Amino acid sequence: MCNKKNIFTQHIEFSTEVIVEASKRELKRGGQIYFVHNRVKSLDKIKSLISDILPDVNISVAHGQMPILELTTAIDNFNNRQSDVLLCTSIIQSGIDNHNVNTIFINDADIMGIAQIHQLRGRVGRGSENAYAYIITKPLHLLTPEGKKRIEAIESMSDLGSGFLLAAQDLEIRGAGEVLGAKQSGDIQEIGFNYYNELLGRAIDALRSGKDPTVGIDLNQGIEINLGVTALIPDFYIPDINLRLNYYKRIASDTDYRSIKIELIDLFGLIPQEVECLILLSQLKKLMRLHGIIKLNGSLSKFKLSLLKTNNINSNKVMEVIYKESSDLSIKPIDEFYLNITIKKTSPTIEDIIKLINDLTT
Repeated sequence: MCNKKNIFTQHIEFSTEVIVEASKRELKRGGQIYFVHNRVKSLDKIKSLISDILPDVNISVAHGQMPILELTTAIDNFNNRQSDVLLCTSIIQSGIDNHNVNTIFINDADIMGIAQIHQLRGRVGRGSENAYAYIITKPLHLLTPEGKKRIEAIESMSDLGSGFLLAAQDLEIRGAGEVLGAKQSGDIQEIGFNYYNELLGRAIDALRSGKDPTVGIDLNQGIEINLGVTALIPDFYIPDINLRLNYYKRIASDTDYRSIKIELIDLFGLIPQEVECLILLSQLKKLMRLHGIIKLNGSLSKFKLSLLKTNNINSNKVMEVIYKESSDLSIKPIDEFYLNITIKKTSPTIEDIIKLINDLTT
């Protein structure tokens, strides 16, 4: 059974009083302490300061620039309780595990990322005792807006399993970087954003399982829709990024769109047009995959369908639809794998395209 408890997290400015009080409490109950200072050049200065305010405490020092034998000795001494405090760089986040350490000070945390702070904080509280993490920064008025948000996020999330929430919060603060930019991913326009995401996910899964990420990726499996419509969940509608991610996933994977829409209206109010489009495009994509339609490019009124060799559209269906709706529709088969379609009605919608594909395939 896992006895691991939540970690009490407190943000402080550098305070010798707090350090002394928290350290004495930990040492009194027989525990040990991590003091993280991620600058090798000033570790000696920090060691002198700790020795001054806690004169009876034994201190081991560990950082990645030490000779391996010296580093190993310092870690062993601490693990064997020959020292009370391990003064170290972020080297401990790589896996040093000591169930007797239940207090950690993370100095200059404002220059670290959320993920790094969260990993460091996770080195304590690995046993059954209450654990304490002190996030030390310069005064609040000197922090950047991003630094303040990071500290607020890490301080507010001390529950077990909060890693994903913090990662999402970090993404919200920093932005997604170049993973979706031209430098990193090339021209997404060539294959479409949704299919790019699909390929990226498959490649990551392949790498995690030790396989070649290029093996088994069939370009014909991707569905591309380019209609020039805005389809997204605005942050003004669902401000919380984690909820937005959850609904993106549900809309992409579920088929009970009515239940999703009822839930959205109940929780967040009337559904914006952008979200309606997102739901309809997800429905359209599933319909295209079902009937062997690989691409739909153009606009709502005039677009081109690209078909797989194995598709459910046949010439008889095309002729039937043209005959029934000749005044509102124009279909020109370029060859057996492409159709140019013009919907002549005023202001056609995604629903019109869904209806047309159903008519061509039923």
